[in-house]
Amino acid sequence: MKKLMMLVLLSFIGVLLFVGCGKQAAQPGTQTGSGTHDPNKVLDITLLGFNQQGIMPRNENIIQKELERRYNITINNVIVETYNSEQMNLLFATGVEFDLWTWGGDRTPIAAAQTGTVRSVPLEYVIQYAPAFYDLYEKNAPDWKFIGSYNDQLYGLPMYSETFLSPYGLTVRTDWMKNVGFNEIPKTLAELKELLTRFRDNDPDGNGRRDTYGLSLGADAADFPFLNPYLMGAYGVNVNRRTWGVGSDGSPIHYGVQPEYRDALMECS
Repeated sequence: MKKLMMLVLLSFIGVLLFVGCGKQAAQPGTQTGSGTHDPNKVLDITLLGFNQQGIMPRNENIIQKELERRYNITINNVIVETYNSEQMNLLFATGVEFDLWTWGGDRTPIAAAQTGTVRSVPLEYVIQYAPAFYDLYEKNAPDWKFIGSYNDQLYGLPMYSETFLSPYGLTVRTDWMKNVGFNEIPKTLAELKELLTRFRDNDPDGNGRRDTYGLSLGADAADFPFLNPYLMGAYGVNVNRRTWGVGSDGSPIHYGVQPEYRDALMECS
């Protein structure tokens, strides 16, 4: 990898990492790469993208096209499964160049720092070239430097999201609602159940076949709790499989053993 400046997004701990194959970090005030980019020209970006486990990135997807249109860029994806350590090791061994790295997974970034795949960057560099990010982190997460550091050297910038803990939202096809005789968005579990039943049984798409489902999964909802977040939430159950809550007696409790979870399962049956 010959390019001096590359970025990595480590979604597991939420960090942007700087990549440079062990080269010395550029000091504030110095140029990196081939010089200043003309904003009137299209900027080509080679992206090593974070992808869902087992799902490969795709070029020419809808979001990519919108980003390219909005920011006058072209994105070329490196086709590799970032969760596959063998594929990642082979990628690094071949010396493939990339500009932006959105990396999710395990402790691999630490190993990358140990082997010199990623390089550290002086804090002054962040203050000078990313002042908005710096001010945001200092205001909202004063300990942010510890997240992106290894051996007391800064390797990354944490992600910041004001919506990360927001609940999943349920959307309803209003055209299907009208087709099955529903005039208002459901406000109770009973109304929701009735609507989903009609979606299943009353041919909402009008093709003359009983081939529709009441509720479908999102692309990242691969397990049962995510199938019914709305039902579980109505019973006061957090459906995140990694989440522990506080029981009625004040002690820690996992959602899977909560009495409310049992009641919600009974409603599903």
